[in-house]
Amino acid sequence: MFEKNKLLPFLVLSLSLMICSCDTINNSDSSIDTSTDTASLENSSTNESSSSLNSLDSYKENEHDDTIYTTLVKLDDIKIEINERYSLKRALKSLKDVKVTFKDEDIATFDDTTKQVIGLKKGVTALILSSQDKLQKVYVQVDDIGKYSGNFSFDYFHLEDKKIVAFGDSVTAEATIAPSKTYYTLFAEHFNMIKVKNYAIGGTTGTYAYFGSNVNKEYSYETPYLDGCRVVNNAVNNNEINDVDYAFIAYGHNDQYFQPPIDVKGDENVNINNFSTCNSFSGSYRFMISKLRSANPNIRIILLGCTYSEYDKTNPTRYAVDKDHPITYADYCQAIDDISIEMRCRLILPWNYMKQYFDYNNGGFYYKDSVHLTGNGHQKLYEYIIEN
Repeated sequence: MFEKNKLLPFLVLSLSLMICSCDTINNSDSSIDTSTDTASLENSSTNESSSSLNSLDSYKENEHDDTIYTTLVKLDDIKIEINERYSLKRALKSLKDVKVTFKDEDIATFDDTTKQVIGLKKGVTALILSSQDKLQKVYVQVDDIGKYSGNFSFDYFHLEDKKIVAFGDSVTAEATIAPSKTYYTLFAEHFNMIKVKNYAIGGTTGTYAYFGSNVNKEYSYETPYLDGCRVVNNAVNNNEINDVDYAFIAYGHNDQYFQPPIDVKGDENVNINNFSTCNSFSGSYRFMISKLRSANPNIRIILLGCTYSEYDKTNPTRYAVDKDHPITYADYCQAIDDISIEMRCRLILPWNYMKQYFDYNNGGFYYKDSVHLTGNGHQKLYEYIIEN
């Protein structure tokens, strides 16, 4: 990836990504000059929410129910997708002899063992909690798979007991930070999620290392997995994604060094059976997302942009076509922003937030070098993720 005398320490490091009870909009920090129209995603999410609320309003307006209800636990209207599970384990913990039923059990049901609401088919119904002769009603809207995939909250209701994986480079790789914990591990533990596997590998790009690419030229075929496309493809083909609920995808640092094009003609057409057709950063992201969803349509994907880095200053790329105007970190972060809108993924852009903690040149409490985070740095990154 870099000149050999500069590459070794980087690869050694490389080998080794609040509780909010409401639906959140993609409001990640995009002021790294990623001036893309994130408003279009917000407008899309707002329109979806309005449509959903109209449907709920219609249900409520036409409902005739003279039963007296009270508030047993704090629960807002529930919005989930078909086959999605929504945990009530914490909400019901304080209630004795609680029973959960639905007005229409064809739309949603309740798993009493796991304490999860399960969406069955598109529609609106009402969940009834009963405890000690008191009743509470909570409205539940079930929508199509993918309806909320780019706009979901980080909270216990959605995340508790769900399975999560991570794909990325050395910033995500656990070996880089051991014995401390990465943002991925901290995130999973905070919400009591099941951490299935961290697939991140130091030194890898998100972009497929196609023949003739700078990645392929430098690494040749000595490394088994040169890029995210291969890693994702292998995980899917090994049936490791079928029951996973959430996935982080976090690339960009090595892509910035190797300078693959942001997009090329033809890469907008995804062939999930042939990643070798991907010849750009954006095309490779389209492949990874589409491949994961082909194995599991319900999987929710979180795109994590690059954390702040000055690696491009300490080790300028030698692969830029125009040495004076290389493709920048901002360009790759912008591409991730664009893909999040196009592919309906949850977006987190931590560049500007993490910039305030860059301290490699004066102590290194948060940064262990010009790109890699210390355990303290991962703590800050995790805090930012769950608050956004």
